[in-house]
Amino acid sequence: MTARDAKTILKTERLTLREFVAEDAADMEAVLCDRDVMLYSMGTLKPSEVSIWIERTIKSYSENTIGNWAMVENESGTVMGYCGLTYSKDYPEHGIELNYRLAKPWWGKGLATEIATAVID
Repeated sequence: MTARDAKTILKTERLTLREFVAEDAADMEAVLCDRDVMLYSMGTLKPSEVSIWIERTIKSYSENTIGNWAMVENESGTVMGYCGLTYSKDYPEHGIELNYRLAKPWWGKGLATEIATAVID
């Protein structure tokens, strides 16, 4: 499956959330392999592990009705990070968590607020 064929979850003025595809691995290295971006998350991955993370994320779509989705800038088509809903593993009593991470070049533009608000709505 290609990015063009991936299921769109939602769109905002500047962003699209869609299911991940294998070709997103290169863009996601800027997110998942960056210590600053992943500081309050699962920790950083090695570049060789990004494809495995994407494969697991794609697999989770058929197992759950929620998940992490590729966050894409509408204008350029660039995958800048992820956002989604997942079941809390660390605190099951919390139920569902909102997750998001953006590559550093996208910080400070209000994108996380835009997409998180849309997901919650």
